[in-house]
Amino acid sequence: MDSELSVVLVIRLLFFNFLLLWQLGNGAKVNNGTTNITANGDNTTIGALTDAEARTLRLLFKSLQSKNTTQFPLSYPICSTNMDAEIRCSCDNTKNRSACWVTAINLASKMLDGLIHSSISLFKNLRVLDLSSNFLTGSIPPSLTTLQSLRILNLADNNLDGTIPLNLSGLQSLRYLDLSRNKLTGPIPDSISDCQYLNI
Repeated sequence: MDSELSVVLVIRLLFFNFLLLWQLGNGAKVNNGTTNITANGDNTTIGALTDAEARTLRLLFKSLQSKNTTQFPLSYPICSTNMDAEIRCSCDNTKNRSACWVTAINLASKMLDGLIHSSISLFKNLRVLDLSSNFLTGSIPPSLTTLQSLRILNLADNNLDGTIPLNLSGLQSLRYLDLSRNKLTGPIPDSISDCQYLNI
């Protein structure tokens, strides 16, 4: 029974790995390397990420994995307008061609064991970042505090160490913060009181 379950899990891992490589590789690119965004999982293209956001997304995926990680456990499509998507995007349809950007990254409980890359701060429209219940290590990048649109930040239940970044006042829209059950040291920065929407 265990061997059958192992075979099924290996097949699933290989399938998801193939989907990720296909979508992040040439199969998901158009024109200048932008990544297509789909609506409601029906594979209808509604727009494309900018080159910068597509590159940043690839860099983030790579950093969240350690050398021991065999695949990145994402579902297809990688970026979607669905509310329950792991990587959620929004698009501006006012132009001839829709421009899209990442608004939510929900990768809780994905067995991720790498680092949070400082490039995450390049997602200027990011509202939700949930990397909870993984095995992430390293420190919380100070650049994360520049995400002025961020409303939800959940990094609980990881192996993050170091101190909480000092300048939390940059998180002007923050409403929910959970950094519990990590290996963080030091005091809670006074700048947390500048997060006017955060209930403390």
